[in-house]
Amino acid sequence: MAEERRARASVPNAGDAARRETVTDAAQQRREKAAQRGEELRELHHRLSSGEPLTEDDVETATARADQARLHAIKSHLAAADAHLNAAQTHEQAAQPHRDTADANGGDIDRHHQAAARHRTAAADDRRAAREDVRRAGDSADT
Repeated sequence: MAEERRARASVPNAGDAARRETVTDAAQQRREKAAQRGEELRELHHRLSSGEPLTEDDVETATARADQARLHAIKSHLAAADAHLNAAQTHEQAAQPHRDTADANGGDIDRHHQAAARHRTAAADDRRAAREDVRRAGDSADT
C-alpha cells in the first residue's frame, strides 16, 4: 500500500503541469508589462535629464507608474511574509511527529530530537524572514 502511494506521488499530474504553465505564462506577461513601464519611465527620465519639456500627461504617467511600483512592492513583500509564515507553520507541524515519537521512546530518540530542533529552527528563520518582509513593505509604503 505504501509503495503504491509512493508510486502515485512520483507520477506527474497533467493538471499540475498545465497550472505551472499558466502561472509561468502569467508571470512572463507581468514581467513584460513591468519592462514596458520601466522603459516608459526611462524615456521620461531621459527627456527630463536632457532638458526636454515634459507635458502634464508625462508627469501624470510618471506619477502613476511610481504609485503602481510602490503598491506592487508592498503587495509582493506582504505575499512573501505570508509565504514565510505558512512555511513556519509547516515546520512546526513537521516537528510535532518527531517530538511525539521521541516522547514515546520510539526509534532513535536523539535523532528525533535533532530533527524536531531543525524544524523549529527553520520555523524561527521563516518567522524572522516574514518580519523582515513586513518591514520592507512598510519601507515601500513610506517612500
